[in-house]
Amino acid sequence: MRRRTVMLVGIGVGLLLLFAASTNYTLMSPDRSRENQQEYIQELDKARRQLFRGLLTYSDVKALGLVPGESRWFHAQVNGDWHPTGSGDAESEVRVGAQIGLRLHCSGAGVSCTPVSSERQNVLAKHDMATWAWNVTAKRPGTVSLALTMTAYYRDTDSVLFEKTTTSQATVTAAADDAGPFSWVGSALLWIKSAVVELGVMAGAIAATWGLYLAWRNRRDSVGESEEDSAAQPVHGSEPRRTQAGATQLGRSDGAQARAASPDDTSPSS
Repeated sequence: MRRRTVMLVGIGVGLLLLFAASTNYTLMSPDRSRENQQEYIQELDKARRQLFRGLLTYSDVKALGLVPGESRWFHAQVNGDWHPTGSGDAESEVRVGAQIGLRLHCSGAGVSCTPVSSERQNVLAKHDMATWAWNVTAKRPGTVSLALTMTAYYRDTDSVLFEKTTTSQATVTAAADDAGPFSWVGSALLWIKSAVVELGVMAGAIAATWGLYLAWRNRRDSVGESEEDSAAQPVHGSEPRRTQAGATQLGRSDGAQARAASPDDTSPSS
């Protein structure tokens, strides 16, 4: 009895294994795999044809003003509609209407780009808009290269429908304090130059003020002397009139005296 039971169990297990093997063979047959791949390709083609024109705008890396040790924000935005903004940011035409992913690759000058937003966001319709941001920090002076890659994915898979990469470069300039061990010499020269300019301006202002004071004092002295000369000088024409009147009066006195003396001189001699 026990032997029969064992035999029946063995036969059942064998039938199950045989059924599983045949099912696996059917699923993994070359014809079935080829058919599934063809359907997948057709779906990708259909999804690509459904993409439409969109706009990618991103920060101009040259306008970031990268300085060693200081962080700058790099922004990017994907719009479902093509409408150039003219805001001064860089712009590029892309294909949207799917799940969009943005990646920023940075190199040079010890630069690091830390993302602060989700890598993938949906831009499915013309009114959709998605934004991304990275914290960009350079460690030393040099040239920085940034590569921004925009990818449109098929649904939530890793299958790519569209991809575009834009690259840009910028120079990381050293800060004033990190210019080198002799940077204080340049700073001192700049300070001296600034001080000389300020002293020149102050000296010019003082000289102009002193010149105005001297001109005012000379004018005041000349006006005072003119008034004194006018007070000391006699009025023209008054003295001659007094002299003429005096002479007339003297002439009258002499005439009277002559008439008084004339009877004596003209009397007949006795």
